[in-house]
Amino acid sequence: IDDFISFFRQDWAYALYHDRFPEFRARMEAHVSTQPDIQHLRKRAERLIGAQSTELTPAQKQELVSSISKETSLLIQQDLMDFLVASVRELPQYLVPGYNE
Repeated sequence: IDDFISFFRQDWAYALYHDRFPEFRARMEAHVSTQPDIQHLRKRAERLIGAQSTELTPAQKQELVSSISKETSLLIQQDLMDFLVASVRELPQYLVPGYNE
């Protein structure tokens, strides 16, 4: 990222500034932190990061992301959709089927 200000002014980032985003993040963290695949991913990431002094390689990042189960992925998606549905008026730039069509 060359320009952080421009990067975080893009439409996708608006949800990050929403007043209920911290609540959404905490709720999602509580939901996924108990998932076995996420616990394994965290341990694996800590080992990888601890074993090297630089950031993870793209291959290492892909390996970690691919270890997320379909169940956990759906849980994350549902939490996100719940947040967007609850915030559809404040965040019209996000397509929420059935709400802003």
